[in-house]
Amino acid sequence: MIKHFFTHLLFFTYIVTSFNSFSQPVQTAHALKVFIFSSVDKTPIDVASAELQMGNKKYRSQSNQYGIIQFANLPAGKYFINISCIGFKQDITEISLSKDQTLNIFLQPDEQKLQQVTITASESKNLSTSSIIDKKAMSHLQPSSFTDLLELLPGGRSIDPKLTQMNQIKLREVGLSSSQYDFSSLGTSFYMDGMLMNTSGNMQISTNYTTSAANDNITAANRGVDMRTISTDQIEKVEIIRGIPSAEYGDLISGVILIERKKGESPYLSRFKADGFSKSIYIGKGFSFPKSRQTFNIDLSYLNSKQNPTNNFLSYKRVNTSLRTSKVWNERKTTYTLSNNLDYSTNIDNKRVDPENGYALTDSYNSKYHDIGLSNELNVKFSNSNVWKSLNFKSSINYTYSFVDEVKFIQTKSVSVLTNSLEAGDHYAKYALPNYVSELEIEGKPLNIYLKASTALRLKHGLFNHNLAFGSDYRYTKNFGKGQVYDLDKPTYYTQTGTMSVRPRAFSDIPAMNNLSFYAEDKLIAKIDKHILEAAIGARANALIGMNNSYTIANKLYIDPRINSRWHLPKVMVNEKPLLLTIGAGYGIHTKFPTLDQLYPTKNYKDFIQLNYYHNNPEYRTAHVKTYITDATNFNLKPITNNKWEISSDINYNRYRLTVTYFNEITNSGFRNQSEYHNFNYRLYDINSIDATTITQKPVVEDFQYKELNEFYAYTMVTNGGKLIKKGLEYTLQTPRFEQLYNARFTINGAWFQNIYTNSMPVNKVINSNFLDSKGLQRQYVGLYNDDDGYYRSSFNTNAVVDTYLPQLGLTLSSAFQSLWFSKRKNQWKSGTPYAYKDINGNIYPFTSESEKSADLKPLIQDYSRTDFEMRTVPIDLRINFKATKEFKNKAEISMFVNRIFMYVPNYRENNIIIIREIEAPYFGMELKLTL
Repeated sequence: MIKHFFTHLLFFTYIVTSFNSFSQPVQTAHALKVFIFSSVDKTPIDVASAELQMGNKKYRSQSNQYGIIQFANLPAGKYFINISCIGFKQDITEISLSKDQTLNIFLQPDEQKLQQVTITASESKNLSTSSIIDKKAMSHLQPSSFTDLLELLPGGRSIDPKLTQMNQIKLREVGLSSSQYDFSSLGTSFYMDGMLMNTSGNMQISTNYTTSAANDNITAANRGVDMRTISTDQIEKVEIIRGIPSAEYGDLISGVILIERKKGESPYLSRFKADGFSKSIYIGKGFSFPKSRQTFNIDLSYLNSKQNPTNNFLSYKRVNTSLRTSKVWNERKTTYTLSNNLDYSTNIDNKRVDPENGYALTDSYNSKYHDIGLSNELNVKFSNSNVWKSLNFKSSINYTYSFVDEVKFIQTKSVSVLTNSLEAGDHYAKYALPNYVSELEIEGKPLNIYLKASTALRLKHGLFNHNLAFGSDYRYTKNFGKGQVYDLDKPTYYTQTGTMSVRPRAFSDIPAMNNLSFYAEDKLIAKIDKHILEAAIGARANALIGMNNSYTIANKLYIDPRINSRWHLPKVMVNEKPLLLTIGAGYGIHTKFPTLDQLYPTKNYKDFIQLNYYHNNPEYRTAHVKTYITDATNFNLKPITNNKWEISSDINYNRYRLTVTYFNEITNSGFRNQSEYHNFNYRLYDINSIDATTITQKPVVEDFQYKELNEFYAYTMVTNGGKLIKKGLEYTLQTPRFEQLYNARFTINGAWFQNIYTNSMPVNKVINSNFLDSKGLQRQYVGLYNDDDGYYRSSFNTNAVVDTYLPQLGLTLSSAFQSLWFSKRKNQWKSGTPYAYKDINGNIYPFTSESEKSADLKPLIQDYSRTDFEMRTVPIDLRINFKATKEFKNKAEISMFVNRIFMYVPNYRENNIIIIREIEAPYFGMELKLTL
């Protein structure tokens, strides 16, 4: 039965299909094979994309490694085939397909697009001297953090990442390893998508609370932005302003960093990078909704870095995630753009133990960091107004939770008196335990609010077109943390004369900082005959409002005038090609306000152990201490002021561009920790003045004989005593891409820097405690010196980069020849002789030739060898780095780099001593990017 059923079914199917074959025309499928070649060298292009269209039907494909694109099962008819490839002009060809067909297409190089591909920093054509680093340059550089981008600046060099310590930025500096000049990095402002990254509320400091704090090199308090925390994966473009910024930017002295992140539609992008010290992962995606004119971007990155792969104690782990949205709409010829950003970053370090320096059973260090920020921007553009161009509102709120927990096993070396009083005066004290476990917690909760409103107008007056900008911004900074917390009976370290010079205090007790600023600027341009004049003339007013009037800085207005100008000379024809010359000049004053920690420092505690009577009978042991509390607040502290001027030239000829800038900067009022001296009196009780064998009860201080002592002791105060002079010459030469040399481009940049680091205020120094005066007393005089530890630093370097961009192969290669031609250093001259001295009674006298003869005052004269101030020159340091990037079908990208693939550092002689320099090992890494 079943067999007959299938027989009838097959017969019926045959009749139906036969009927259809006679009633419908026959459709034949065809194949199309397209060979894609470069018109220059006839080589196949393996990264071309093709779109085949007939009516509403579209077919897409990509070329293989032989430059072949294949389509199968195509109906006959007329098609348009669109071939596109980066670096080549688009080709659209019409074909009639009636049979299997083969087609050869030769793509013409797109010279303009090819020339625009830059894998190094390029000097901007803005009025302010700045460098622009785009996405392509960052991708080829393969950075681990924002720090790596500084290699691309004039004067920059490649360095191995050091992500286990705070990364400071130092623009136009040779650099000096001294915290006394951290005001240079503190005075560099970072803006992320137009929002200020404020660090003034960061107070995570453990100095003076532990002998060797585990986070001494980690903390960024009073040092500016920690560049380790900034991931580069989601960045679209960076502009680093080294010169004189617009009046729009304030509370700075060194420069401005403007960071723009990706916005709009983008495919799924993932990045995996590994090098000798770190591993990182990134994933991101951008969405676009054309109908509602909205965009949506989200990304996540993770970094794990170790200074030494075998040491878990020194590590850094960072997580960054961001959600960014944008909405555009029009109403009555007015365009509104609303942008919103939500950012979160954290570290995920667990408790760690120092295997070499700690007691492994107890000692640990734990750090937690959570940072969340929300920002909004509303931009309004008016297309129906000839005067009013735009209106802009920005707001951001940022909250950070920082927590450090350091546990240490403490073992006192001898009988130690516990000095932990929170009140000044005389008091009896306890003895510390011979050993115990101490725990120090540091909790910081800085909150930053940033508000800004600005508007732009356009006017024409005579020959001049004016672009006017007016704005105001407000910054609120407050730390709600508990501060440094520990058990007063279990201090975290001891000194020979007692315990710590500080005590716990709550950050939340410190008043908030309110910074209010206004600015106005006119960017004008005029065309006079064949000359073009450009200028930006503006001023910024800054003030800290709502402060206690005891401060000199309180509610006082500080004005920063700034001007940048450029003169575009008429073009001159040389060999039938235009030569363009632009000359620029600028001058500006820049003001940087102190941080919360500098305005409200912790109090200084000085404990004098007047009596330490340690009897064999614990019931008779007696200790007596006198405590002084000194307020280290400098009510006369003022903002830092930097005076900067520069001149520049920009020469363009036949796609060759040369820029040269000479600059001079002087900062005379940098924040500097300076030793101040107070004379303290106390009693020193003689423990031998009573008979230990006859006492029957616990003695009191009245039972002992004593002598009165008065000595100078130091405490630290933040002053405006730092001085930094920067001068130098920056240059960049960039050539066009040469087709004959596989699209090679040559970029040569470098700089000559000269920096002088010194003090601008007199320095106090006390006589060494090992010296006893004629009365047998210690520390009875303080010398006042005009000279202190000043330093001269100078260097001259050149970076020559050869990069080759082969779009038909999806290949980018570059070699960087980085030569530090010389570096010079010396200590600034010091006479060693004070100009005045202060005695124990607080009287100040001039230091004369008679003073030099006094046996009590002669120790104030400090002897120096002439060799201490000789110039030391280090000769050439040449390094060659190599980078390569290979793209596959616009879907994958593999990159690798090798720094110091070659190194030349000859030995040299210094003071008749041969200095042998070692060749550093190459540093390399690679990364993989996937686009879906």
